[in-house]
Amino acid sequence: MKKNLAFGIATIMLALFSITTISSCSTDKCKGVTCQNGGTCNDGTCSCATGYEGANCQTRVNAKFAGTYTGSTPCEPNVVAVGITSATASPVIITIEFLETSGTWVEVEATVSGNTITISPQAKNIAGDNYTVDGTGTLNGNSISLTITLDDGTGSPSTCTFTGTK
Repeated sequence: MKKNLAFGIATIMLALFSITTISSCSTDKCKGVTCQNGGTCNDGTCSCATGYEGANCQTRVNAKFAGTYTGSTPCEPNVVAVGITSATASPVIITIEFLETSGTWVEVEATVSGNTITISPQAKNIAGDNYTVDGTGTLNGNSISLTITLDDGTGSPSTCTFTGTK
């Protein structure tokens, strides 16, 4: 009987040890996950550094904005095309070129976050007149919408909305 009791206690102890050991082990969900461009793995998913997105943080945020968009604005100077490039040192900066009706290309720099564009105030000469240009915008698939404010310093800035598609 003592032998059976000792065997029973040993079996219970072994079972408890096994359950504790097995349940305390967990798989490293980040094993084999490579997060690029400064991203870090958390529970098997990459958390991307600012300016990058994608499953492995492999894509610059500004890349999706690049292209030529055609459309128009209902104000002067009338913007008829927008070209956006993402070939900047920063993954959150884009260069926007507006083609206005006089044939003048106006280049401004903007920052992007997600699908949002922010054009900080910049001094530009457009068709011989000096303006401060700023604005905001959004990207939706292949369509872009920009709200551009042109201020010539006379006290009555003009706000134009450009909507275009690639």
